[in-house]
Amino acid sequence: MRAPDHGALRPWRFALIRDDARADFGEVLVDVAARREPATSRGDHEQRRQLAYTAPPVIVIAAAPFPNSHIPESEQLLAVRRGGHEHAQRNSRARLRRFLGDGRRCVRPPSPGRARLRAS
Repeated sequence: MRAPDHGALRPWRFALIRDDARADFGEVLVDVAARREPATSRGDHEQRRQLAYTAPPVIVIAAAPFPNSHIPESEQLLAVRRGGHEHAQRNSRARLRRFLGDGRRCVRPPSPGRARLRAS
């Protein structure tokens, strides 16, 4: 992936979601939505579960900024967003289905006991 990254940090992580992992990913999407909007019932977020089945396979691009870097975290997040946009544009040309979400809708801080994305 190419994106502006003047610190050469590569603050992005990719995860390929397919087969049985889709159900787990769908559950994560519902969990995140329910935590972000606690006044709303969990059932109201069920449509988010379907996002895990939007394409075969689903590619997740996550931000993993380096907090102690001389590059501000905001710039690292912009690099991830730009890289995700570039990836979506390429897939659009290939007529693949895509979903873009920002941090308010699909990102949560890592919790103990959960799998974390690792650098490739």
